[in-house]
Amino acid sequence: MSTDAGGSPAFDPVAATEAAHGFRNTARLIEEARRNKHADFSKAPLTVELVKEQVALGISATVLHALAVELILKTRIHRETGKAPRGHDLGKLFSTLPLGAQQEAQNRYDSHRRFVAIHSTIQEALTRHASTFVEWRYPHERIHEGVSPMELDRAFLALAEGL
Repeated sequence: MSTDAGGSPAFDPVAATEAAHGFRNTARLIEEARRNKHADFSKAPLTVELVKEQVALGISATVLHALAVELILKTRIHRETGKAPRGHDLGKLFSTLPLGAQQEAQNRYDSHRRFVAIHSTIQEALTRHASTFVEWRYPHERIHEGVSPMELDRAFLALAEGL
C-alpha cells in the first residue's frame, strides 16, 4: 500500500468510488427491508421489538448514506484538485471544490428532483448533514436531529455522476 508524505495511506479514488457505491447500495437495501417490514405493521401488532428494529435499520441506512456521500465527495475533490481531502464535515469538504465544480454539482443536484430534498442547494444539504456520519454512527451517545436520507442520496448522485 502506498503512503502519502505524512505516512498515511495514499488516497485511492477508484477504491473510494467503489466503496461509496457499495455503501449507498447497502443503505438502499436496508431501506427496502425497512419498508417491507413496515408493510407488516398492518398484519401484525406493533411491538417494542419491531419499533427498535425499525429504528436500528433507519440509523444503519443513514450512517451508510452519509459515509457514501463523504467518500464520493472526497473522490470528486481529488479529481478536481489532485489533493487528498481529510475530515468528515460534508459542508467544509464541498467548499474546497473549485467554484465551477460546485456549480456543476448544483446543476446535477437540481436534475435529480425525483429525490425529495429539504434544501434547495447542494451546499445547504451538505452543510445540514455535515456531521451525520460522525454523530449517527454512535446512536447511543445522544439524541440526534433529523436527517434526510433521500437528500443525502440526491447529493450522492449529483457528486457521483461522471466519476
